[in-house]
Amino acid sequence: MAWSLLQKTAAPATSASGSLPVTLPGGSTSGTLLVCCLASNSNAAWSGPAGWVQGPDTSNGTVNQATIFYYLNNPGSISSATFTNAGSALKGEMAEFSFGQGLTEVNASGAGTAGAVATCSATTTTQAAAGDLGVCCFSEHSNANLSPTWVDPSGWAQLGASTAAAANQIYSAYSTPLVTGTLSVTANSQAASAVATGWTGTVVTFTVVVPTAALAGQGSLLAVPSIAPAALLAGLGAMLAVGITNRVPGGGRTVITGPAQSTTVTGPAQSATVS
Repeated sequence: MAWSLLQKTAAPATSASGSLPVTLPGGSTSGTLLVCCLASNSNAAWSGPAGWVQGPDTSNGTVNQATIFYYLNNPGSISSATFTNAGSALKGEMAEFSFGQGLTEVNASGAGTAGAVATCSATTTTQAAAGDLGVCCFSEHSNANLSPTWVDPSGWAQLGASTAAAANQIYSAYSTPLVTGTLSVTANSQAASAVATGWTGTVVTFTVVVPTAALAGQGSLLAVPSIAPAALLAGLGAMLAVGITNRVPGGGRTVITGPAQSTTVTGPAQSATVS
């Protein structure tokens, strides 16, 4: 099994302030992972709807913030979610991922900041695991209206990015499968911020665990007692020696007799003897 991107927002959602509705093209599938990347021109706290959990969140001064919300094993039919922030220049992008089976949980997360430059890196504080899904979100702020051209990090695919001239920009991407180790990802807008607190970035990885119930079921199957070959052969010999009669489809019968090992199968429309 492997991670797959099922759908994502067609373009970054935007709002001047207050509330930010972020929409998917269609309703989500039950049990999948939903991830929403958010950026704002402030350091005000974000809040999300029921079921959504805030993951890595970082701000740089009072004019720049990047955060990631996620909904693990969602109940399905979710096509939009509204997030709130008291700041300004709100932007958001949502995506839906599936692994096919198993439950999803967070494995590693991290953040990073940068100043008046064109790049920013975010690094996990713990190790990602082989096969994890990684999602990153970056926010770039400038007093001048930036119109960036984004360069995807090596091994990452873009989820969405704002490119029109604005004082605040968002970029998000994903990567799978990851390898074991500390994960660091660098965003490059090719347009340098003009302020010392110009960049924030966040990254989170998700892993899949096998449900406990499934493990218990496998355990009960594996717990069937084994039969020693000698005992099995001895029992088979006894069966052949005394003969067994069983019903067969159609009302006939099967007779297995001893030493001659003659088998007769008789049904309503056919009769066959094998000696």
